[in-house]
Amino acid sequence: MKKNSKKRATNTQFARSKLLSRKFRFFSMLRNASGSATLEFVALAIPLLVPLLLFSTQLSLTTSKGVLLHNALRESSHLFISSKNDFLARRNVDLFLSKEFPSAVISITCNSTPCLTHNSLVHFKIAVDGISQQYTFSVGSWQ
Repeated sequence: MKKNSKKRATNTQFARSKLLSRKFRFFSMLRNASGSATLEFVALAIPLLVPLLLFSTQLSLTTSKGVLLHNALRESSHLFISSKNDFLARRNVDLFLSKEFPSAVISITCNSTPCLTHNSLVHFKIAVDGISQQYTFSVGSWQ
């Protein structure tokens, strides 16, 4: 019995020493590895930076398209006011905006009839690819 227990104890001690030597070799390899911090940074930073880059690019495109739509609405309001009657005003605005934005949904509403009367409020709204802009102006303020 004592012989078996001594054998088990020496086997256990041998296994422990073997495990410790493996751990020591592993940690000594890590200590000697030069440049591993750079590699770890790159491995962690790239998965975080790629979505951030995609988000900022999409935000930039959406913002620039919104500004472009707003400027087009301002220019079309100038075109609307400079027309001789309501029919020509709507046709000119539709032609201008459909040339710039072929897939646009355009809405022009007025609070009085005809639209080109003094102090009439005209409300323009345009939607392109899920981005919409609106612009309201008074007719008397342009003339």
